Amino acid sequence: MTKSILVTNDDGIHSPGLHALADALRPLGEVTVVAPDREKSAASHALTLRRPVALRRLDPGIYT
Repeated sequence: MTKSILVTNDDGIHSPGLHALADALRPLGEVTVVAPDREKSAASHALTLRRPVALRRLDPGIYT
Protein backbone atom coordinates (compact mmCIF):
# COMPACT_ATOMS: atom_id res chain seq x y z
CA MET A 1 0.00 0.00 0.00
CA THR A 2 1.39 3.38 -1.07
CA LYS A 3 1.37 6.16 1.49
CA SER A 4 -0.09 9.53 0.51
CA ILE A 5 1.85 12.52 1.83
CA LEU A 6 0.63 16.13 1.64
CA VAL A 7 3.27 18.86 1.77
CA THR A 8 2.14 22.46 2.17
CA ASN A 9 3.33 25.79 3.53
CA ASP A 10 2.48 29.49 3.59
CA ASP A 11 5.75 30.63 1.98
CA GLY A 12 4.52 29.98 -1.56
CA ILE A 13 4.87 27.29 -4.19
CA HIS A 14 8.32 28.51 -5.25
CA SER A 15 9.86 28.09 -1.79
CA PRO A 16 13.09 26.05 -2.06
CA GLY A 17 12.44 24.45 1.31
CA LEU A 18 9.03 23.19 0.21
CA HIS A 19 10.50 21.40 -2.79
CA ALA A 20 13.46 20.06 -0.79
CA LEU A 21 11.04 18.52 1.71
CA ALA A 22 8.87 17.03 -1.05
CA ASP A 23 11.95 15.53 -2.73
CA ALA A 24 13.13 14.03 0.56
CA LEU A 25 9.73 12.44 1.19
CA ARG A 26 9.18 10.92 -2.28
CA PRO A 27 10.93 7.64 -1.42
CA LEU A 28 8.37 7.16 1.37
CA GLY A 29 5.20 7.52 -0.71
CA GLU A 30 3.15 9.55 -3.16
CA VAL A 31 3.78 13.24 -2.45
CA THR A 32 1.28 15.98 -3.31
CA VAL A 33 2.40 19.60 -2.92
CA VAL A 34 -0.22 22.33 -2.40
CA ALA A 35 0.84 25.90 -1.63
CA PRO A 36 -0.25 29.45 -2.44
CA ASP A 37 1.08 31.07 -5.62
CA ARG A 38 3.04 33.59 -3.52
CA GLU A 39 4.07 34.12 0.10
CA LYS A 40 1.00 34.26 2.36
CA SER A 41 2.39 34.18 5.90
CA ALA A 42 -0.32 34.87 8.50
CA ALA A 43 -3.05 34.73 5.83
CA SER A 44 -4.60 31.76 7.58
CA HIS A 45 -6.42 34.27 9.78
CA ALA A 46 -8.23 35.65 6.73
CA LEU A 47 -11.65 34.60 5.49
CA THR A 48 -12.49 34.05 1.83
CA LEU A 49 -16.06 35.25 1.47
CA ARG A 50 -16.47 36.82 -1.96
CA ARG A 51 -13.69 35.37 -4.12
CA PRO A 52 -13.70 31.65 -4.85
CA VAL A 53 -10.58 29.71 -3.99
CA ALA A 54 -9.01 28.46 -7.23
CA LEU A 55 -6.72 25.47 -7.62
CA ARG A 56 -4.24 25.28 -10.51
CA ARG A 57 -2.13 22.23 -11.42
CA LEU A 58 1.47 23.20 -12.22
CA ASP A 59 2.93 19.70 -12.61
CA PRO A 60 1.80 16.20 -11.66
CA GLY A 61 1.28 16.30 -7.90
CA ILE A 62 2.03 20.04 -7.61
CA TYR A 63 -0.81 22.54 -7.15
CA THR A 64 -1.11 26.21 -6.33
